[in-house]
Amino acid sequence: MILEEFHNIPFRAQDLATVYPQNRDLLGVAKRLERSGNIIRLKKGLYVVAPHISHTELSDFLIANHLYGPSYISAESALRWYGLIPESVYKTISVTSGNARTYNNKTGTYRYIHAAPTYCAIGVTMQQEANASFMIATPEKALCDKIVFTPYLNLRYREETLRFLEEDLRFDMERFYKMDAELLRQCAEVSRKKTMINQLIKLIENERSI
Repeated sequence: MILEEFHNIPFRAQDLATVYPQNRDLLGVAKRLERSGNIIRLKKGLYVVAPHISHTELSDFLIANHLYGPSYISAESALRWYGLIPESVYKTISVTSGNARTYNNKTGTYRYIHAAPTYCAIGVTMQQEANASFMIATPEKALCDKIVFTPYLNLRYREETLRFLEEDLRFDMERFYKMDAELLRQCAEVSRKKTMINQLIKLIENERSI
């Protein structure tokens, strides 16, 4: 096995034993490879092969899953990936049942938001892009996460909810009205912002009854 066969999958120093089986100082090997630019350090003990060596595009979402977990991509990062909001997102946002934290490395900024395990378990799927598979919220869960984890947001009425979707997020409303109301309901039941998510459900159900 050669170094490029790690592709774009993050790995630990001890995994280099498959490439350098005779070398017992694998951490030293990792440091030398990092200094030469052949691998990129993501955090202490975790690396990814540089694209010019792996000939594979890096995936911020795959890196985020490996950097801290269990976690899944969500909120603006997921909504942008699905094409539901137009704005570019300059950090990768994930939700985790672990402690909230942020990592900065040469590949980008990764923010992790804490949520209860019962809430985290709902609406997560596996997707694939750039030769990488990663855990990401469904569109419904990503929208719920955006609402739940936006400070000082208070959507009590229909008009406020529509303004948030149409003006603040510039959400694709045609696709919003096709969302799975049952999945939103599951999120609402275990969310600390149940009333706000129920406003989303009311908008969808009212649109479908017209």
